[in-house]
Amino acid sequence: MIIKIDHNIEPMKRPRVSNGHAWSPSSKQIDSLAWEIKQQADGVKFKKPVHISVVLGKYQSKKGDLDNILKTVFDAIVKAGVIKDDSQKYIVSSSIYSCCKWEHDTSTFISITEASHVV
Repeated sequence: MIIKIDHNIEPMKRPRVSNGHAWSPSSKQIDSLAWEIKQQADGVKFKKPVHISVVLGKYQSKKGDLDNILKTVFDAIVKAGVIKDDSQKYIVSSSIYSCCKWEHDTSTFISITEASHVV
């Protein structure tokens, strides 16, 4: 499954604490991204472990740490119901690629494939 995102994905930020409650400043971003993923997934739910690859668009690659962008993507995929959890039991490998500056496509692409074998 390939999902196309036509806007920047904000990297996951550190949780904030207010009145004894922790909250993530990226929750609206995750909700929006999860909605887009759910629309494009068209009901697909992976039961077996998956590989996830993310190719960042031209302008996305300049914003934030890559591992924090992956965290946002993983949380949105789980919230969309495509996979059950973002633990190593369900995501056996992941990769993220930053697009070259001369590329014309500004979209970010997320590829989710079932793992053929798990060691």
